[in-house]
Amino acid sequence: MAHAANLLEHISTRQAALEGSEAPGSSDEAMPDVIADVYGLKVEDLPTSASGLADLQHRLMAEQSNWQESLLQESEKKRRWREENIRRRHNFLPLLFELLRTAAEEGQMEGLVSRARKEGVADK
Repeated sequence: MAHAANLLEHISTRQAALEGSEAPGSSDEAMPDVIADVYGLKVEDLPTSASGLADLQHRLMAEQSNWQESLLQESEKKRRWREENIRRRHNFLPLLFELLRTAAEEGQMEGLVSRARKEGVADK
């Protein structure tokens, strides 16, 4: 995303130059060579009209927005994975044994077992 910010800054500089007011501290030399690698663009290939630069700027801002959305989706996916892994690592056996022991102490095991057998027969 830093590359997109640099390119957007360069486009603003070119627009200012086309409108007759040079932005302070800006020059074509300040444009990183990374743009050619990342975007397949060269400084010479950038549009020379203000409307062409504005169009390119809008497209790049939309692309940057898509990247940000992708990053948000990835972070949400990792959050879900982390929660799932916590559940997967937890040992539920002590909880199950405690539930079974409590049900047996309260005399509910006979009813639960017979109901499970009926449902098991019905499922077959």
